[in-house]
Amino acid sequence: MGRIWIGSELWSLGNMIRRYFDFATHRKEIEAITGNNGRIIRFLADNAGRDVYQKHLEEEFGITRSTASKV
Repeated sequence: MGRIWIGSELWSLGNMIRRYFDFATHRKEIEAITGNNGRIIRFLADNAGRDVYQKHLEEEFGITRSTASKV
């Protein structure tokens, strides 16, 4: 049986626990966002692979320039 390096195993476990709690906290914060801000964040996440400008938000959500600039 191979040698087990407890230090590296504990380090790895610590990283997994930290990632879990970071994700859980982040998810709760996102779920707490409601209304247009939540929809805009979802739109931005869905279009993460392309450039999204203010005019895209205006077109997608039917909002004015002044409203979009306040988001």
